[in-house]
Order: sequence, then structure tokens, then C-alpha cells
Amino acid sequence: MGSSNSTTSKPASAISKPRLRTLKSGTYEDLADTTVKYKIVQEITRKALQLLSTPEGKSSLVQVARIIVRETDQDQLTIKEEEFRQRPTWYIDRFLSAVAEEFPNIDLKAMHSDSQPTLYDWGTDVEKYSPRAHGYLELNETVLDQMDGIQQSTPKDAMPHQRYYIFKFLMIIATAHELVHFLRGYLLASGSPQTPPKVRVSGYETHPDDDLCGLPRGEAGRFWETILLGGIVESWTNPSIKPSDENYKTQAGIPYLLQDGAVTAGARLIPKQTALEFAAGSKCLYNYSEVLSCPCINK
Repeated sequence: MGSSNSTTSKPASAISKPRLRTLKSGTYEDLADTTVKYKIVQEITRKALQLLSTPEGKSSLVQVARIIVRETDQDQLTIKEEEFRQRPTWYIDRFLSAVAEEFPNIDLKAMHSDSQPTLYDWGTDVEKYSPRAHGYLELNETVLDQMDGIQQSTPKDAMPHQRYYIFKFLMIIATAHELVHFLRGYLLASGSPQTPPKVRVSGYETHPDDDLCGLPRGEAGRFWETILLGGIVESWTNPSIKPSDENYKTQAGIPYLLQDGAVTAGARLIPKQTALEFAAGSKCLYNYSEVLSCPCINK
């Protein structure tokens, strides 16, 4: 449970190296940390944790955690509401430090989404929280293969194609999103806890089991995106690329910020330069005023 000891977050630049596996002929094999693909994934994870470790990122995590703690039965929490209320930043710092010291291991596989977590019961003592014991991440290998190919075909000292940075931008946000699910499990004493219904974005609720009386489950990752980014990051097919084009299936798409998941929800185009500069490291996405100043369109 809680502790009175002080702690500071480990710098995101000092993130530990996760084990990275790729599926070969039906069997997972370790990917050497000297490969281009490993280095791409390492940079994605570093940037994701860096985003969460900014003052704005920490504030967004505190807001998500506060609602989870408030809306959950106290006997299901690793941190009681009163303890969290007294030192919210301490608990978030402790979580981020644990992730930096022991970043979850990663499996690469073909999948429809960019990422997803698999979580287990890990215990209840936040002082002993182990992200690797808590679970692992799965990342979309098809996307990473595209990034790998672009990177390896780029001449030394040259900038990769813009498509590389759009992919990178999307994967950074997706990875940070999944780490918010680890935060949920850090707060709740279960590998697969029920996220409180109030921690959700319209149109993205997961379907509840019958024994939950029809109440929708929350979705902590997308809820976090709306707090920090002002919307949900999604990539839509570029209409200028025709299905017959050889690049159609390998496109990065066009990133948007969606108001929510409703069919009639509005969306704002994320300026390409904003995504490129964020992925390249020269811009922080939480300064999204230029995104919000763009006209809203219908999906």
C-alpha cells in the first residue's frame, strides 16, 4: 500500500531496455538490441514515457488516477483514496520511475490495432510494483516493419521519409496510451480490473459482462488522451492514395484528433508539421493550440 518515503522519477532518457520478441514461424524469438527495428522500438518507448513524464503528462495521469481511485470500492485499491489525495504526484512519480527502471517487455505481432497490453495480477504493495510482472505490451509489427524498411533505405545523414515520422508519432501515442492501462492496474489490485464507468469516452466503451448489470466499462487510455491532447488520436486513410496504388496498404494515413467515438463526432486535422516535429523531438504535442485552432470537420 502507501509509503511515506520520498521518490523521484527516473529520467525517460534512462529507460531500461525491454526484452523484444518477434514472431517467426509460429514461435517468438528475441530481437537483438543492435538491430534497427529494436532501436526504433526503443525510441518509441522512450518518447512515450517522456511524454507522460512532462509536467503536463504527470498532471493528466493524476487526473485519470484521481477519478479511478474515487470511483472504485476501497477494498479493490492498492492506494486508498485518502492516501492518494494527500500525495497524488508521489504515487504518479513512483509509477513512472518503476516503468523507467523496468519497462514492460514487448512482443511484436501482426494485429489490427497499433498496440495492446496483456496484464496480470502483480500484488498490492506499490513500493514493490514491477511493470514486467504486471504484464507486457504487444506492438503492431506490420507498422514497425514499414518503419524499419524506411529507415534502412534512408542514406546516412539524411532524414527519413515523412511517412516514417507519421508512423512514429502514432506509435508513441499508442504506447503512452497503453502505459495508462498499466497505471490503472497499478492502482487496482487486479491484473484485469474493471475501469470505472466514469473513466470513459463516448463511443469507446467496452461491452460489459451480463453480471455487471449492463453498466459500461471505462477506457482509461482514451480518457487520458482527451485530458492531455484534447481528443482521441486516430489515423484515417489518405483519400489521395487509391486502393490500386502500390503504397495504399503501407501508408501511414492522416492523423486526426477526434472529439469522441460517436459516428457523428467532429475531428480536427493534426497538422502534418506538428506530428513530424513531435516525432522528431523538436515539439511537445501537449502544446496543441494549433491543432485546436483548425476547423472541425465531420468524420
